[in-house]
Amino acid sequence: MHPRESEGPDQTTPTSPLPPKAGEQGLRYGLRDGACQAITQGSGEQYLSAFALLLHASPFQLSALSALPQLIGTGAQLASVKLLQRFPDRKALISAGTVGQALAWIPILLLPLLLPQWGPWLVVGGAALYFVSTHFTTPA
Repeated sequence: MHPRESEGPDQTTPTSPLPPKAGEQGLRYGLRDGACQAITQGSGEQYLSAFALLLHASPFQLSALSALPQLIGTGAQLASVKLLQRFPDRKALISAGTVGQALAWIPILLLPLLLPQWGPWLVVGGAALYFVSTHFTTPA
């Protein structure tokens, strides 16, 4: 075995296109985003069906709650791609989706309690609004 020769000035190592500080900041933001998404999914999204059952949802209403919000959200994702081509401000698109996502919990939680006869359908509508806001920010 030969000992390794030290790298000379003519040998270069590839460098990152971002300065180290920007990469660290991006990593921190990514970790925060992932943690917040895990909290959102674990504390809210997983219990929409249980909340609908509490409101005496029928099997048809539960199936609508499982299918429609995701389907409508996918349509919003396709629309946001077109919108992003016309208005390239990604920060505004993400901010609008985030605010919509947070505000969607108001009708999901309050309206079914105020109007119990329409409760399960209001949960379906609120969940659709929530997933539209969520999927709207995905292409950005």
